[in-house]
Amino acid sequence: KEKKKKKEKECIFFFKQKTAYEIYQCDWSSDVCSSDLGCYYQISAYISALRWLKKADKEMPGRWEINKTRGIIYLFLYDWESAVAQLVESLKGPKEKTVYSPIVFNLFDTWEQISTCFRRLDQPQEALVALREALKHTKSLEMTDNIKQRIKIVQNFLSRSEERRVGKEC
Repeated sequence: KEKKKKKEKECIFFFKQKTAYEIYQCDWSSDVCSSDLGCYYQISAYISALRWLKKADKEMPGRWEINKTRGIIYLFLYDWESAVAQLVESLKGPKEKTVYSPIVFNLFDTWEQISTCFRRLDQPQEALVALREALKHTKSLEMTDNIKQRIKIVQNFLSRSEERRVGKEC
């Protein structure tokens, strides 16, 4: 028997490291980058969830959990107006006692999420109202302090805005 010789081949790969500017261009250009793909799949999952919630709403109309979940998904999608609409709708809460609820009815969380939407919509007055409502429903001392700090920040912002509007020195 004749022994066959194995031929070995060598391959050398060269990789170019991207500069900071190239990474910046990748993140902000319309080209598809690997970082964009993860975002695409995440958005796709949110849209699928919204479709599923639409079907669930037809089968069980009036469930506050559906509106709350929709509102949270819109938060993740940065659709602040839709998020506010759904979260406000969910504030109506359970119309009747149900055996099972996938989400605990929590007014603090909902008002806090609504304040986030108004802040993102550049509506600080509405954000302040929502934060005050959240404060009414806070159960922990830590969260109470956190909300009070956020209320102060919004109040300071509003007072500075008023000073600029009427032409006073800051």
